[in-house]
Amino acid sequence: MLRESILLATTALGLLAGNVAQARQSDLNELPAAGLQMASPLDAVWSAMEVQADSVWSDLKPEIDKERSRLFAPTGPADRDWAKHGVDMAALLAKAPGGAAANVLYSDSPEGPSIHALDASVLQRLASEWRPLADRGFAKADGMRFATALAVTPAHLLVSQEAVEALGNGFCPASGASAPADQMTLYRDAKQPYDETSEQDGAVEGAAFSTWTALSRTETPRLCWIYVEVAPGLYESRTYDREGRPLGHMDRGTRQLHIVPVADLRSMLTARVQPVPPAQESASAH
Repeated sequence: MLRESILLATTALGLLAGNVAQARQSDLNELPAAGLQMASPLDAVWSAMEVQADSVWSDLKPEIDKERSRLFAPTGPADRDWAKHGVDMAALLAKAPGGAAANVLYSDSPEGPSIHALDASVLQRLASEWRPLADRGFAKADGMRFATALAVTPAHLLVSQEAVEALGNGFCPASGASAPADQMTLYRDAKQPYDETSEQDGAVEGAAFSTWTALSRTETPRLCWIYVEVAPGLYESRTYDREGRPLGHMDRGTRQLHIVPVADLRSMLTARVQPVPPAQESASAH
């Protein structure tokens, strides 16, 4: 699940943000002139940030490895009946009006809205309104696909897809390879223009790039999960490794979810996202 990568990648965001800001303010000098002439201003600034991220990512690995060991340490013995616990979420979504194709699990937590769908086609209509900025593929996402859409900034959405197998009330990834998902794509709202002279627009792109880089480059174990009902109509996930051992450290970061019909996906995902604070003017600007 993308959630595992979000928790682990948090350790990388601080250092990345500083280096990304440096790349934005470097007038893109590290890119070949010919490349700048061919690229749009938005493509050019993303290329500059990518160059900067490549140079610092190896420095982040020791801290990420340390956090990985902590987060994914089992917090209890193996439970061979783990998949019998919780609720049958696939059945609950199927029974909702319109079925799984018309309903999603939705979180409007303070950290930002997110949508989780057991029918990946739900998100196809959303992607058609947004411009793909970056994508990574780690494995084929065939069969049943679990899809997540996360609002990264008011202008960016991160969409992941993962092929899963249903085991009782639980779900396990079809692929065992360490990766945040099978496929990940970062989209930008095509309706929002980008002004290369705006510090605020630059800050928004930098925030989106830092999150994308931390999530897409962070290797995480493939884990299984169930859903439990913590209040009427309110659910949380519980995570297990492939041996059925609970991962309580992961579950401390879970979001509460409820089933909602698919309506205006754009507003569902962006209405609660807080804008990036305006960049402060430098002393030289006064």
